[in-house]
Amino acid sequence: MTSSNLSRTKHDKRVPLFLFAIILLTPIISTPVIAKQAQDDSARELSGMSASAAFVTKDDLPLDLEAPTALSMLYRLRNASPTTLEEFTFFTRNITLSEARDETIDYRFWLFQLPATLNKVERIPIADAPDTSDTIRHFYRCSAQTTDEAGNPVHCTILSRTVPSQLLDQTEINTPIEFTGLLYCRATLEAPDQTAPLKTIVFIADSLAWFPKNEGLADKRMIRLAAKGFDVSQLDLIKSCNGKPLGSRDSEAFFQMLSTVNADPTSPGTNSPAVPIKSIIAKSTQNIGARVTIQARCRDCTKVPVIDPDKRERYGIDHLYQLILFPDLKQSIVLNETTKDGPVKAVYERFPITVCCTKLPAGMSVDDIEGNTLLIDGTFFRVWKYDAEINKKANTSGTISPLIIAGEPEVIATSMWLSQLFSWVFGIVAVGLAFMYAYHRIFGSKQPRPTESILDNLPEKLDLTGIE
Repeated sequence: MTSSNLSRTKHDKRVPLFLFAIILLTPIISTPVIAKQAQDDSARELSGMSASAAFVTKDDLPLDLEAPTALSMLYRLRNASPTTLEEFTFFTRNITLSEARDETIDYRFWLFQLPATLNKVERIPIADAPDTSDTIRHFYRCSAQTTDEAGNPVHCTILSRTVPSQLLDQTEINTPIEFTGLLYCRATLEAPDQTAPLKTIVFIADSLAWFPKNEGLADKRMIRLAAKGFDVSQLDLIKSCNGKPLGSRDSEAFFQMLSTVNADPTSPGTNSPAVPIKSIIAKSTQNIGARVTIQARCRDCTKVPVIDPDKRERYGIDHLYQLILFPDLKQSIVLNETTKDGPVKAVYERFPITVCCTKLPAGMSVDDIEGNTLLIDGTFFRVWKYDAEINKKANTSGTISPLIIAGEPEVIATSMWLSQLFSWVFGIVAVGLAFMYAYHRIFGSKQPRPTESILDNLPEKLDLTGIE
């Protein structure tokens, strides 16, 4: 074999080996491109939009407030849980606002979490919205200012389904907010001085988080709650659920308030005046979120487990304690209640107060706390309705109880002689009741039973399965 033939033979053998190596390496070389595309699609999944939809959406044009794409994302975000929102903001944690502004097509429909200063709010009605219970009939165009990573101002427009009611119909807002929204487009706005159009980044959000620090747009109760870390924009939602059974609508607000109630007591506003319990009962809607103090004997204490693993993990709460107290109202209170036969007026001298807390006094158990006089310093969440046997007999739609979310209750010590006297009285009453019970069991009774009062129908244990 000649040297030329030998060289050709070696070359012929190297060609298949070279092609085989290319085949093996091709998946490795192309892997980053495939992974990036998959990541892009995953980041847009919450919006319900595809990469092709991101491509056809145009930038640097006047904002179309009737675009089906924007309305569709408002519906998508309404049903997203806080856990879902947190999962999708993971994709944008290392993306700067400058990148989102300059490369909008690459990050369109991705979820961002940003602080901003809200300047103006405008209500936008949705034309021809169907008349159904889950229909969004309007949204809000919010003009705001944020900053990029270099501290440069960036104008943004937030199309939000809800806005705190205190911020509506205001000409001068300028309050700090936070929002979690899908990047929609880069649009143009007419400049007030008729110069070149302004550019704005448009986001789609479900709500605006609000933590006010100063009075003006907010009142003292809001500043107190915000100082503890509670998002006061949720007060509107709580108010809409007032007088209803506990449910999923305001469950997030319930657990958030429960987790922040033990915040630093030296925070601004924590020593704000407490609202009398009679005002809490008579004017519950106006006093949602107000500070309230109660001193009363604890009639019942129940440990309630938190079933939802997501809320246990996010809020660090695996159980809570439900206390039932009956404070003396000092004078009777008349409430308008609804029966199946129509409205009636009910007169109360005492009223069951439900208190939820995450801690009991050190060294005390559920059994130890019952019968003690407690001092409660907490926040009025709202009135909740529960069913009791008295409702069936009185033909009413349910019994109500103010729900207070509080920190650790304080036990009020009683004098020794008063404690002994109470024990003797309790023993005598117990013996008398036992005798009466035995008499009626043995001999029966033709006397009608006395009308049941609300004192004999305590709220049952909170059913947290309905608010997970």
